[in-house]
Amino acid sequence: MKRILLALTYLFLLAGCSKEEAEVQTTQTANLAYYDHSNFGTYKGVFASKNTDARATLELNIYESDNSSVKTAYAKAKLNFDDGSSYELTSNQEVLEGVAITNLSLSSAAISFLFSVEANGSNPTITDVVFQGDASHIIIAKETETASVTAITGTYDCGSCNGHPLLSTSTTKTFNFLITESTTSNTRVVATQATLDTIVYTGIGIEDACVLNGNVLDCNLLSGDMTTNVGYFANGNPVTWNGNLASNNLPANIGDICEDLNGVWQWPSNSYGLITGTFTSDINCNF
Repeated sequence: MKRILLALTYLFLLAGCSKEEAEVQTTQTANLAYYDHSNFGTYKGVFASKNTDARATLELNIYESDNSSVKTAYAKAKLNFDDGSSYELTSNQEVLEGVAITNLSLSSAAISFLFSVEANGSNPTITDVVFQGDASHIIIAKETETASVTAITGTYDCGSCNGHPLLSTSTTKTFNFLITESTTSNTRVVATQATLDTIVYTGIGIEDACVLNGNVLDCNLLSGDMTTNVGYFANGNPVTWNGNLASNNLPANIGDICEDLNGVWQWPSNSYGLITGTFTSDINCNF
């Protein structure tokens, strides 16, 4: 349903485009398609510090630096933190298009990490993340013409903590989301990144359904993958969650895109019973 609505809107917009605008769009689409099956292109991710509540979205780009038959490029990345600060990183060496990248170092004065990806752009990973001297964590996904990626930073808290020493009603912890369009269905898949003490937990989720309310698209997100409702395991016990992603990310709103995410979670801990709480994105769109 979501893609039908978006497609119809695009058709109306394209009907009013000039020939020049259409040619530009065709060129951009061709470039995106070229990088769909390459190690070159755009990658997006989310960052979490293990020892602090620092969190950020990440965009990493690898684009050819010349038009020769052998295409080479430096990888460049930028992290945008929830407090408004940002850091830019550059790779220490050039990479070749169509050749697997293994432990490519990107760094700045404040942060460094190693980036790896297959020759066709699959299985991107980032390891050995260090931010201002502290060990940190990044999850990342490749963005393509058919699979856009949305990176959202946020926090969680508990309304019923039951005296758990690592949680209290007055503190918040990082809870980030990385949402990727599925190439095989009309849903999106979700990767999560949550911190507790000095541990970063990665988890899974899925988009259940979307409804268009005026110019706002409301999507229900669930932990698990439809065969299980478990988002991830913490101390051996399942964390489950469900939330609503509200977005005005429609063609008519390009240039004024806003997305916010809110929901609830629960965790049956070993010694403190069932702990429940809420999560929310750092950006609140006030739809």
